[in-house]
Amino acid sequence: MDGAQAYTIVRNHLFVRERTEVDKLYYKTALDVQEKFHLPDGCSSSTYDKKAYAFINYIAPHLAQSYLTPDAALFLIKLMPKNVQQAGRALREKLKESGDLLDDLQVVIAECTAIVHDYQSSSSAGAHASINPSDFPGIAGESLTSLCAVTGMEFAPKPKNSSYGGAYGYSGGGHHAAVAGSQQWCSNCSPDGTHLVRG
Repeated sequence: MDGAQAYTIVRNHLFVRERTEVDKLYYKTALDVQEKFHLPDGCSSSTYDKKAYAFINYIAPHLAQSYLTPDAALFLIKLMPKNVQQAGRALREKLKESGDLLDDLQVVIAECTAIVHDYQSSSSAGAHASINPSDFPGIAGESLTSLCAVTGMEFAPKPKNSSYGGAYGYSGGGHHAAVAGSQQWCSNCSPDGTHLVRG
């Protein structure tokens, strides 16, 4: 084997790893979770910031189909709470007119964070999305604690014998705190918080 051939083998081993379908589904599910769980009205700017940076640092780079920068910018605006939709539309128009801002996602996040900051309230502090792992088959065999990190969101398990407010709901921070001693999110989770059953 010559040097060039050896280099090619090593390079392919180190840099060209085939993505498994499970891996692709996990990051697609993380994106779905970010889309379906809107931040609560009045959330802190740091809560938005965490979710936005999770998208550009952990989710977008691992999606099977990549986002173009303008599409990613529009998605970041969409991640803001519903009570700032009007300000979000104005920002979207501003970014479209300037054009060059769509090439810098850091600028987009900074603009969105400033908007969210203007509307934040102390009453939303500690609000966490309630999640039923069975609703998201892509997280089977994964830790929901890792899903929190990848999505930049805090979750509490869906309380037994209850329903979501609308499609999905939020519960107070106290419910999430009760989970701290146990990592089980539902009856199909192992004690360490790994959801075992594909929905």
